Amino acid sequence: MAEKKRLAAESRARIEAAHAETHAALESNSCPTCGSGARRNIALSGWVQCEQFGADGRRARNDAPACSWQGFTS
Repeated sequence: MAEKKRLAAESRARIEAAHAETHAALESNSCPTCGSGARRNIALSGWVQCEQFGADGRRARNDAPACSWQGFTS
């Protein structure tokens, strides 16, 4: 039982760290991976992506490399 609680606590800590990283990216408008802007994806509540996420035509700048960073705020 103690092992299960420890693993649950570790999981919560990882999730909280990921949420904090995503909030920081939104506040600074800077992707933590490539430095491009960060934008909300309105398809799901709390979903945030690098503006360079996705295929050509979906990114902010097609002449810049694609980025795969995305996160959730909650």
